[in-house]
Amino acid sequence: MTTWNKPLPTVSGETKTFWDMCRRGTLLIQKCDACNEYQWYPRGICANCWSNDIKWLPASGRGTVWTFTVTNQNRTPGFDTGPYVLALVELEEGVRMFTNIVECDPKDVSIGMAVEVTFERATDQISIPYFKPASQNGSGVVFMETHWPSVGAGFQPALARLHQHGSGNRHRFERKFG
Repeated sequence: MTTWNKPLPTVSGETKTFWDMCRRGTLLIQKCDACNEYQWYPRGICANCWSNDIKWLPASGRGTVWTFTVTNQNRTPGFDTGPYVLALVELEEGVRMFTNIVECDPKDVSIGMAVEVTFERATDQISIPYFKPASQNGSGVVFMETHWPSVGAGFQPALARLHQHGSGNRHRFERKFG
């Protein structure tokens, strides 16, 4: 085990269950029994309907890179070894988590890239969830299929503009309108 030199998360009453299960290699998210919405980050009430009927559920551990940045230089102790990838990953359940993408060259990370959770042991009590490129039958990185949503004629000019500006904009369009 390498020496952990980054800040450790604060374990509170609302997050204790999450960190306990990360230590065991399971990623948890919360789901509200009143409105059926998933949520991330841990809270004592539902962010959607304010019910306190919240339960913890194991997440699939699979998702896609929603957005990311590559940090080449950082002078903060513990984060001063670069480059590294900070990403917002959207889990299959629909919630988004900030994390690092590991076990790949930062140049290979892209929006829409399929990822899966992995854990790094920081201490005997804390394991940090990160994400790595997902593999399909051990054959390498899997990318989510991109498709155009069915839209009315009013969206055609917007689609044409998005097509001119690259796949990252098409991806954001799909998330909003798809």
